[in-house]
Amino acid sequence: MIGKKSYISSFTSSDTERRKQMREEALARREPKPEVTVANVKKYVTAEMSLQLYGAVPDKVYEQRKAECMGCEHRFKSNEIEDEIGFCRACGCGVTSRARLTIKLTMPESTCPKEKWKPSHGRHATLRDRVKSWLLKRIIG
Repeated sequence: MIGKKSYISSFTSSDTERRKQMREEALARREPKPEVTVANVKKYVTAEMSLQLYGAVPDKVYEQRKAECMGCEHRFKSNEIEDEIGFCRACGCGVTSRARLTIKLTMPESTCPKEKWKPSHGRHATLRDRVKSWLLKRIIG
């Protein structure tokens, strides 16, 4: 009987240690949360507004930006949110659904913090294009 109790207590002890180790490994894999600054918020709002006002960048611009990001040492894949391209460690946006590079690369006013790509124009550069796009969105859904 004593042998069984010691076996059970050793199993429980090693199981607890294993869970603790797994929890520590999971925390180590998480990316640190970026510091929120007024400048970062302003850049983010400007980029999001440019996407709404001017539409996504042309495919050629998107592909150029993507090529730059794919070869960058600051790009990483997250275990929390899947993305074809990944996320950027240099920009300070962290790991959120809107910080995915597949989305950020489409924003006309978005820029690379390492200056690998600059702002661009959207597909709806003129007022007429923007109104047309807005109407189509409302009619088609």
